[in-house]
Parts: sequence; structure tokens; C-alpha cells
Amino acid sequence: MWRGRLLGLLAVVAVLASSLAIGGQQSTSKVAAQEQPELSAFTQTDALTDVVAIAAGDDHALALRSDGTVWAWGGNDAGQLGVVTTELCRADDEDRPCSTRALQVDGLDRVATIAAGTRFSLALREDGTVWGWGENSAGQLGPEAGESCGPQRVPFAVAPRQVPDLNQVTMIAAGPSHVLALRADGTVWAWGDNSYEQLGLDTVDERVGLTQVPELSEIEAIATGWIHSAALGRDGSVWAWGLTIGEKMTPGRCHPPDFPGDAPCSPRPLRMDGFDGITHLSVGYLDGFAFGEDGRVWTWGGKAWTATVIVNLISLPPPLPNGAQELPPIQGAADVVSGFVHWVILMADGTLWGWGNSPTVPRMIPAEPEPRPNLPPTPLDGWQDVVQVSVGNGFDLVLLGDGTVWGTGTNSLGQLADGTTDRRRPAVRVGAPADED
Repeated sequence: MWRGRLLGLLAVVAVLASSLAIGGQQSTSKVAAQEQPELSAFTQTDALTDVVAIAAGDDHALALRSDGTVWAWGGNDAGQLGVVTTELCRADDEDRPCSTRALQVDGLDRVATIAAGTRFSLALREDGTVWGWGENSAGQLGPEAGESCGPQRVPFAVAPRQVPDLNQVTMIAAGPSHVLALRADGTVWAWGDNSYEQLGLDTVDERVGLTQVPELSEIEAIATGWIHSAALGRDGSVWAWGLTIGEKMTPGRCHPPDFPGDAPCSPRPLRMDGFDGITHLSVGYLDGFAFGEDGRVWTWGGKAWTATVIVNLISLPPPLPNGAQELPPIQGAADVVSGFVHWVILMADGTLWGWGNSPTVPRMIPAEPEPRPNLPPTPLDGWQDVVQVSVGNGFDLVLLGDGTVWGTGTNSLGQLADGTTDRRRPAVRVGAPADED
């Protein structure tokens, strides 16, 4: 199963870099001035406004509004929108369930945060309980999902269901098919797919039921990547596990099922010594980033920065003993969001920088319409007051401080919720009709 998913993901590497440009006269002032358009009959609001958090899955997306409600759009072939839809979108030479408009997820209120996996969704409510819906083929929703769909009878749940035996949760993180939850007591709990030992349980057995991750206590934050995970201790320590690309940080090699050969990995949480004063983490497809209180940023895992160094001959400090590489000084970097072949830096002042490339999609830098590989971080002109960026499969979403969401990239399943399935560049407002872009 996972080999097929892996090959499928590798096959779309060429189309994963999205274009994060605001074109022409568009600006945050225009966003605030737009009229509120009418959405489909499924919704009870005139536009997707007052958004406080976003989460992009593989081909669907979620938004959390300030009133604690959750809204979803995009692909819906496994119930990942939490709503039964009748709309069909043509993608991959077949008609697939979708919604090109943002729809409210039924039965959820008082939600504190959200997360999205490949074809499933999660919500953490204010009472510390976790709710999930969508695909459950790897137990990513917990041990029970009452329906099945498709010719292979994939288990799924359309309506949100509470993950049993889990409470007092303060943070959730979703990988493609695995989940981490951080409880108030500082312990970390995991469930879902474990083919690449991304649950940190020292086994490749698929764990459907809830399991505490060993060796972790006094944890402050968690993060999940494609097939790896990480945690930040309250003392500033950094822990990582699962499949990685960094040879130096891994104590052994994993032998995932249906995977050609072996791969460097850590089957249990590994403390990455050598960091100093880490305040938060960000984990992407195959890499991780650690942010120091003094503004320094380190990365480990994937080849993102290595390729940049080779092409641009940038001089960098020697890597740490754990294999992590310090990036050149980027004053004010608050977060890094990692896709397969592009990276976006969210600055503390609300502006964006980016680097990366795609051979088939114009680069995200508006001044460079032609693809060019592996540039160092470059400002993305036009973006201001950005509070969050979330990357899907070929599309990017940007949340602004005024509570509006903008998106760019592939839209074949309505991933940008503009009422069309047209690919978009420059960015369009999510939830607004196409004629108001």
C-alpha cells in the first residue's frame, strides 16, 4: 500500500511548487475592501471570513473561524470534508466528489485548532477532546469508522467522531496517515500508520489504537512531516523520529514494508543535541526546522538547503554533529513551511520569503516568470500581514491578519474554493466567486 502511495507522491513532485504571488494592484487593502460574496446552499455565511487558522491536506483544506466552527472544501472522495456532497470535479481522468465552495463541517463547535492529513481531517475542541473524519484505512481516526467506500472498501467516516480514550489534549499534528497528540501533562500520544516508524514506537506494526510515545515527557510542542515526526521539550530539547534523509542523525535503518531497500531512520525519539535556546519547530515533507531565541534557524533531514548551497555556492557554517545545518542569517524568520520542492518563510513582520522550483510551474517569485532551480530565499513581493501559510499537494493557502484566506496553484478539485476548478496564479481569495478575484 505504502509503496504505491510513495511512488504516486514522487510522481507529482514536478507539480508541487505553487505560485505565491499577488498580481497587479492586488494588496491586503483590496482584500479588506471586497464585498462578501454568496456561497453555495450548503453554507450559512456570505463569505469565508473571520478565519483564525487554516490546514491544507492532500487535495482538501480546512479553515477555523473565530466562532469555533470549521469549514472545508476541495476533494471529498473519503468524506474528508465532513459533509455529504453531490458535486463532482474532473481530476485524473475521472469524476471525483468535491466541493468548490467552503462548507461548514456539521456537528462541530468550540473548536480550538485543526489539522489535515492526506484524506482525513482533525479538530481539537476547547474541552481537550479530538475529533476526526475522512479516511480511516490506517486507523488515523481511531479504532472505529462505521462506513467504507470505493471498490477497495476503504474505511471512512463522514461525520466527525471523537477519538476514544483521549482527553486533556493541548495540541494535534497530522501527517499523511499518522497523528500525534500532546496532552496537558507533557506526554505525546500517537496513532495511525507506522510503516516508516513515524510513531516512534520502535516497530513498523500499524497501530490503530492510541499509544503513548516512549521516552518523551515534559513536551511543549509536536510536529509531523510526511513520514517523520518531531517534538520540542519544555527545556528547549529537540526530538525527532521516523524516516529521514539525514544520515548523521539516525541510529539505524528502517525496512519499511513494500519499500525498495532500507532507509535511514530513527525508530524511537532521538534527542538532537547541539541546539541552543530552541523556541519552536516546523516539520515539512522530508525536513525539519528549529528556531532559536536569538533568531538562528537550523534544518535537518531533506536536501532543501544542500541543493541551494551547491547551485548558489553559499558559504554556510559546518553542520552540527547531529547533521543539522544552520541557515544563513534571516533576521525576523518566524516559521518555515515546507512542500516537496518549495519552501516558504513567514517573517515576524507578516511578509513572506521563499525558495525552490518546479520544472512545470512558474516560480513563486513574481519578478521571475520562468522556472529557475534552487534560488536562496527571496522576498515574495506583495504579501503583508500574513499570519499563517499551509501547503497542500500543488496548492498553497495564506491566512491574513484580517481573517481572509488566499490561495494559489492547482484547483482541479476546488482546493481554492472560488467556485471553479481552474488553476490559479496569482493568488485568489478563498471563498470568493471567480469574478471578484
